[in-house]
Amino acid sequence: MTESEKYKIVIDGLIICYELWFQYLRFTVSLLAPPPTSKPPVATECFTVNFTVTNLVYRPQMADPTSRTFRSTQLLFVKLMGQILNTSKIGPDLINCSLSTLRPVNKGKNTGVNSVCCYRRNPTAALFDRVNIYHKFRNETNGFTKMKNYNLDPNSFFVNDYHEELPQTTVSPTSKPSVATECFTLNFTTNNLKHRTQMSIPKSKLFNSTERLFSKLLGDILKNSDIGPDFINCSLSTLRPVNQ
Repeated sequence: MTESEKYKIVIDGLIICYELWFQYLRFTVSLLAPPPTSKPPVATECFTVNFTVTNLVYRPQMADPTSRTFRSTQLLFVKLMGQILNTSKIGPDLINCSLSTLRPVNKGKNTGVNSVCCYRRNPTAALFDRVNIYHKFRNETNGFTKMKNYNLDPNSFFVNDYHEELPQTTVSPTSKPSVATECFTLNFTTNNLKHRTQMSIPKSKLFNSTERLFSKLLGDILKNSDIGPDFINCSLSTLRPVNQ
């Protein structure tokens, strides 16, 4: 080459072209660049686990995912579910579980848990088997009745909408059948009782004292009615202002 020779490199995608200019001739040499060594992306799949805890009273703060009550409840059950799933078939590929919602059950006496668990979809692993995971939970919770210190409703457990009905227990001749409870409403206005702001708060002393008073008066009447022998009790749902 002489001093008049020029060099130029053009990179376009994966093609590297070398163009050499000589004083009278032009040569072009093209080489394929080696492909990058990257691992194929790993897919992530998720499934749902839903159940009811019978010895955990629902609180209004549980409806807020940002509240301390929700987050502390989530930490607890995420840990308990993780301990079970870590020893299952998807254990090596388990990522985590999280609670989607906490819901009131039986008028807030129990708490329903809706959760989502995710895992890495290993191409060499078998397909996700929700029945197997369902049985894993059943075996680790004594038939869906116990998760550490928490009691479960055995008929409330679902894995990805999969559920098996438990066999019905036969009632022995000496046992009494369960008694159904029915309720009705009574609404009226007291025109010589002034409404106060505290009456709108069911936990206030004023609301509680007013409830005890009218529950007793209503009870005295209903105990002498046709439903008297089966009467349980009365309670106030709200105290509202009228003519203000």
